Amino acid sequence: MQEKENQTAQPRSFQSLLPTLGIGFLLTIVLISLGLSIWMTAPSYLAKVRGTPTPSPLPPTATLLPTTTATITPLPSDTPLPSATPYPASAWKVEDLSQVNPPIPGPALEAIVLNNDTSVTVDPPFSSILWTNSADLGLGIDFEDDFYATYSAGSATWALDKPLAPGYYQIYVLDTAYSSGGVLDYVVSNSTGQIGPISGRTRVLFSSSFTTPPQTNSTWESIGIYKLDQPDLLTISTAWEDRNEYTIVAIDRVLITRLPDSTGQLLSELPHSGLNYVYDDLSANLTVRDPLFEREGRSWGDRYQSILNPEYDVTLTWKSDNVIPVANYEIFAYLPATKGSVEGEFHFLVNGDEFLKDPETISLNTDTAGWVSLGTLEIPEVYGVAVNFEMSMKVPAGSVGEVPLDAVGLAQR
Repeated sequence: MQEKENQTAQPRSFQSLLPTLGIGFLLTIVLISLGLSIWMTAPSYLAKVRGTPTPSPLPPTATLLPTTTATITPLPSDTPLPSATPYPASAWKVEDLSQVNPPIPGPALEAIVLNNDTSVTVDPPFSSILWTNSADLGLGIDFEDDFYATYSAGSATWALDKPLAPGYYQIYVLDTAYSSGGVLDYVVSNSTGQIGPISGRTRVLFSSSFTTPPQTNSTWESIGIYKLDQPDLLTISTAWEDRNEYTIVAIDRVLITRLPDSTGQLLSELPHSGLNYVYDDLSANLTVRDPLFEREGRSWGDRYQSILNPEYDVTLTWKSDNVIPVANYEIFAYLPATKGSVEGEFHFLVNGDEFLKDPETISLNTDTAGWVSLGTLEIPEVYGVAVNFEMSMKVPAGSVGEVPLDAVGLAQR
């Protein structure tokens, strides 16, 4: 009897639970659907909340000298990093910086070369009989890129095909080894009008076989460092009156190089707001027999060269890439953070003559990277309007520690 009662009670119990089971089943379906919806939309939600990280650009490919463990000093936290925003590349962008001829005389993340046959407008046009092509000069030289020369008055404007990304740029004009001389003033303009350099100046005195010393090779002459706050097209222009055999105008290439974003910070640390010039170790003449190492860290161009415990004398000579105005300057050397007890002896020359009677000697090793003053240089007016400036650093054999080789700067007082 008890077994029968259990059998008849079971159906009544299941029927009584059926509404509860139905509600539970529906709740389970709702929770699963809600979970799937959250799982599928989570990435976009998190991206909105956290922001999408901007990828850092890959560093440029460089040919490295033998390396050892380098002391790396991080950039200040307020130094802006390069933007990863893609911008259309110029058709004249150089893919391999080592192929630029003459070599780039300073740091460069990338470069654009504006050729006279693709990106310059001249008046009168090159088809005029007033111009002579370098191939017709009868010099028996096979020029890598032809140029045009003239005695007659005229003008020239080089123009970019694509906007440059925001950042710091250095602009150079080519001083051809032949058929160029005299002074030219350049104007750099963007979409709003003429812009001035934050370092350097736009006047170039071209060398020739008549100058002292006579010119033997083509060289890049800087017309300044420029800051662009937004994407912009640039033009580089110059104009001249009739010339003579000593001041022939030659129209050739223009070089535009992208500099690291740290450039602005380092320039702002120079204590004078007037005209200034910076000369990198890449443009200097180095006399060394010891192994040379390339370092990265807080320095001009974010890289510098160094020598460890030199067994031979070391000499590094910086020369102004063009004449500088006669004025009163303070001279600086940029010293990356290095270890040791190395001292450097600095000599200063104006127009090839030793200018100061006694050289300046300083310690080259410091815990904190930065500009170090080497004193003042007051060039008298007896030298005329402008002079060639030269500066050398000598480190004796047997010095103990790391010898940093980086930039020097002149700031007009």
